[in-house]
Amino acid sequence: MTLPPLLTQYRTVIVEGHEGTRRDALVAELARLGFLVRRMPATLHHLDPALPYRELLAAPGRLVIDGSIIRELVYGPLRRGNSRVTWIQALDFAEAVAERDGAMLHLTASPPAGCEQRHGAERADATAAYARVFLTLAQHVPVVTLDVGSGAVEPAGAPHPCPPCPGVPTARRRTTVDGKLATTAMRGRRLPMTDGRPTPDQEALSKIDTTVPHSARIWNYWMGGKDNYEVDRVAGDAYREIAPNIETMARASRTYLIRTVTFVARERGIRQFLDIGTGLPTYDNTHEVAQKAAPDSRIVYVDNDPLVLRHAQALLTSTPEGVTDYVDADLHDPEAILESAGRILDFGKPVALMLMGILGHIQDYEKAKSIVSRLQAALPSGSYFVHYDSTDTDEELKRAQDGYDDTGAVPYVLRSPAQLAAYYEGLELLDPGIVSCPLWRPESGTSPTPTDVYGGVAHKP
Repeated sequence: MTLPPLLTQYRTVIVEGHEGTRRDALVAELARLGFLVRRMPATLHHLDPALPYRELLAAPGRLVIDGSIIRELVYGPLRRGNSRVTWIQALDFAEAVAERDGAMLHLTASPPAGCEQRHGAERADATAAYARVFLTLAQHVPVVTLDVGSGAVEPAGAPHPCPPCPGVPTARRRTTVDGKLATTAMRGRRLPMTDGRPTPDQEALSKIDTTVPHSARIWNYWMGGKDNYEVDRVAGDAYREIAPNIETMARASRTYLIRTVTFVARERGIRQFLDIGTGLPTYDNTHEVAQKAAPDSRIVYVDNDPLVLRHAQALLTSTPEGVTDYVDADLHDPEAILESAGRILDFGKPVALMLMGILGHIQDYEKAKSIVSRLQAALPSGSYFVHYDSTDTDEELKRAQDGYDDTGAVPYVLRSPAQLAAYYEGLELLDPGIVSCPLWRPESGTSPTPTDVYGGVAHKP
């Protein structure tokens, strides 16, 4: 088998590809060049794929790891009933490979006839998960793609297996480079070179501080997500000890988002959404809810947190009819947000402006009102303002927030419902007004319990 010469410049090569790509032949060639071969332990399959990486990469010298780590990242969560790969897990693997001056060799081959019919929904779920994982890893380590779909590597007449793993998603199959660094079909971004210079993505990652709790990661923890660190879980548990209702608040805010986005999309015909302060993707994110109601919806997420940026690029997808994109911008500069979002959204048509749990991070109340006013001023007639924030209506919540603010994390200001009402000035507030989120147009037949998160939906005349 002809080995791409580029591979020999790396100290570590991770070989990804199912049996139909004759992975063994390439691994044997790398071994002849002096690479120490490490194989994935059989016990790794569908357990916790985060743990063995550092052990596998600990060997000295040049190293090749033979085994479908990506398959484990995808199929482990799928077989545990979770259709979303844990992003922090994928990032940890990428960082471990990068530390060893490594690259990933991605062997691709088109699936055989009949594979689609035999594996159906499982194939579709796994294909989407593969795309997200590869997009994440490609931000941090070089990817060398070797397409063997033509049969040049497979012996003539050999059967092409149809394993549970579907191989490579369509978007990646189109990226055929035969030993050269790939350009991602999804983003058109050149993958990082190993010349010692940090890429913009690597510089952004260096800003992620895992020693201080982070509100987006804590919220993710309270929502049942896995994209958080120990420092976030400790802070989240301490907050919950003082305000045990906080998890209920977090989940109530998500169901409120589902109801409000569905309402403006389905009942009011909104097809454009500007979601500022998106936080970490969890379940039923804005684009998923909007495009379920209206597949042609266009969604722009805005955040300026490097962790959210990396996560959003890996996990935020779209229907073919619609668009989902991410803007790296700061809420303190609404004009910059509008300029960037205008490349995706048409501000000549109605837009739903969403500020969900973010305005409390603007500590100066007058500045918060000014930001909201400037954003709303850019919206055309027929647009909607969708909002919620935590309130100062519970003493336990106020004490818990004071303790959280003392950890060094970005503070969050709890405000009164009357103060929140100022954000809606000049708009037509829809019934039932600004209320505790569970009370905003609850599902029929339910008896919601109020929480200390208030919000509303307003129309711009």
